[in-house]
Amino acid sequence: MTPLMMAIIAFSAVLLRYLVGGPECLDTIQMYDAWCKKNWWLNALYLQNFIDTNNMCLSHSWYTAVDFQFYLVTPLIIYPLYRDLRWGALIWLVFFVATSVLTGIITATQDLPPVPLITKAIPETVVNNYSSMVYIKPYCRMGPYLVGMALGYILFRTGRKIVLKTRYSLLGWSLAIVCNTLVLYGMWPAYEGKLPSNLASAMYSALARTVWAVGLAWLTFACTVGYGGFITTFLSWKAFIPLSRLTYSAYLVHPVAIAALYGVQELTVDATYSYMMYLIFGNLVFTFIVAFISSLFFEFPFTGLENVILKKDVYPITK
Repeated sequence: MTPLMMAIIAFSAVLLRYLVGGPECLDTIQMYDAWCKKNWWLNALYLQNFIDTNNMCLSHSWYTAVDFQFYLVTPLIIYPLYRDLRWGALIWLVFFVATSVLTGIITATQDLPPVPLITKAIPETVVNNYSSMVYIKPYCRMGPYLVGMALGYILFRTGRKIVLKTRYSLLGWSLAIVCNTLVLYGMWPAYEGKLPSNLASAMYSALARTVWAVGLAWLTFACTVGYGGFITTFLSWKAFIPLSRLTYSAYLVHPVAIAALYGVQELTVDATYSYMMYLIFGNLVFTFIVAFISSLFFEFPFTGLENVILKKDVYPITK
């Protein structure tokens, strides 16, 4: 993860300002230009979600820090699970309760919204507080990661050989759809200005991401053990493989490309549906072109080195 991210940071801090121009150019690329000059070292140490978060270089890269921090904590759960299910499950439960309760307490005591809502009903300072205190912190983000660990353990122990009756398979799909639908549309009234109570905000903030992960975990489980049907066929389409190998690079690159586009824009435009669709698909195609070039020069070579050092196929296509 690190070489590609640092290469994009170096480009943003040194070269980006010379490749774009416009009346708002330096303002729109500030977090990739000035902030990266100042705080690039925090990204190298994966501490950008704890130190000087208001001036985070590649502000969307908070998740790389969270992911790395989870990776450091993982052995505390995985090893006990591997040795003794009872102790491992207890430790897993302690982490789950801790992350859920802590997220709810922070949201409630600080009068924060359930999600970083972009609405006139919530001051911008409150939204920023939610982002810095909850949204980018690992101890508020571990619920989905724990769900993934539990699913991985189940698939590992069972060897993916699980037989379910039809009614249980249908029940699983139904519950997954309900979980993800409730999470997706649960805050619809809030975006219309009808803010939830403090208790409802705390509960949603504490559990929504985990509930969403449960729905995705069932999708993964069902497709892996043979209960996914046409969904498995679609998600296994080999055309997705080349794009899947570019997703990390696209994730790092796309906000920089979008900010540069906004910076060079000299005229106001009408945000019509056709224009927005043009922007969306234009940004998408441009992002993956740049992602391919970035991966070719900075990600794939290090993947190859890892392959040689660890003597394994890092990107197996088939078993």
